Amino acid sequence: MTLSRLDVADFEDHAPVFSSLAYLINLVRTSRSVKKLVEQPRDRLDRTIVRANALLMNWKLHLPVEKQRVITKSGEIDDIMLQSHILFYRYFSPAYVMREEFEG
Repeated sequence: MTLSRLDVADFEDHAPVFSSLAYLINLVRTSRSVKKLVEQPRDRLDRTIVRANALLMNWKLHLPVEKQRVITKSGEIDDIMLQSHILFYRYFSPAYVMREEFEG
């Protein structure tokens, strides 16, 4: 399966489960979009926060059930999904946008 297939999987009735790495790459792309939003002029900070959170929640809501937890059914840790969730919670915070406002 390819990343271009992952990009359109949200529109399929029965989307396949992709590798953990595919979901991490997808989140990195989303995070890059969030970062671009944060770097834009600050005339409407509240609007920027809403857009950034919407992008991130979209990623989270479209994760298949099998990828929503970092511990598999067999009790092993999915290291890549763990990294994905850490990255998600790093960016999924209005505090991130506001911190960038003061540091940037």
